[in-house]
Amino acid sequence: MILLDISMPIMDGFETAAWLKQHHPEVSILTLSMQDDDQSLIRMVKNGAKGYL
Repeated sequence: MILLDISMPIMDGFETAAWLKQHHPEVSILTLSMQDDDQSLIRMVKNGAKGYL
């Protein structure tokens, strides 16, 4: 399991989750973020996150 922040330098959490989903689909992703908008939640779930805090 990976605890992933959306706001990261170089490769943000959205890109990282999509990369992990493609290259390591067996890894579970839990997202931690201060962003509380629906678009961020939906985008992270589409990119493979199993949870969003």
